[in-house]
Amino acid sequence: MSAKRGTKNKKTLSNSKRGTRRRKTRAHPPKYKRAISTIFSRKRIKEDKKRKLPPPITGWRLWLFRVIAVTVIPALLFLLLEITLRIVGFGFPTATTIKCKVNDKASYRSNPKFAWRFFHPNVARTANPFVFPADKPNDAYRIFVLGASAAAGMPD
Repeated sequence: MSAKRGTKNKKTLSNSKRGTRRRKTRAHPPKYKRAISTIFSRKRIKEDKKRKLPPPITGWRLWLFRVIAVTVIPALLFLLLEITLRIVGFGFPTATTIKCKVNDKASYRSNPKFAWRFFHPNVARTANPFVFPADKPNDAYRIFVLGASAAAGMPD
């Protein structure tokens, strides 16, 4: 009989390793738990009454917020990205002419990368190279012809 009792006790002790016993945790009496929960719930109710929450946003203000969130915020993010990339110097100049110095005089020259804005660099055409002084003489006229490929003489 003693062998049976020993096996019965081992099964009822725990589901873990043999020979280990579970310790009983100390539990607060139920009355104490109820008292604490009522104290905290009363405090929360008082705090909520003191804090008056603003009414939820509705109507035209809600739609204004949505429009701003969808349009203005992404536009500002792209603007910030553009400014950052320009400050860092990423990319290439997109102007038709670029400032340079020829014989220690300020001049403008053609931009060979101008067409890269519109076409892939492998396909982009370049204009005939030119240079002209930045300061125009008083007795001179400057005439610029801008246009499609026909203005450049294409096709031959």
